[in-house]
Amino acid sequence: MYCLRDKGFIVGYAQNADFAIERKGEEKLYFKVSNSPDDLDNSLSWIVWDSATKSASLIPKKID
Repeated sequence: MYCLRDKGFIVGYAQNADFAIERKGEEKLYFKVSNSPDDLDNSLSWIVWDSATKSASLIPKKID
């Protein structure tokens, strides 16, 4: 969260997600966090934590 704030992003509340980030005057980006890349909702972006490799992956929201 702090590295995003240092880059000028606002990290905030999201009703239907785990959190949202935005820059002033720009659209919010909504994120959820999961431990599995299976069955993810495509309407928002995901951060997937793999505990076996101790790495995180970003899966962006699908745009039609």
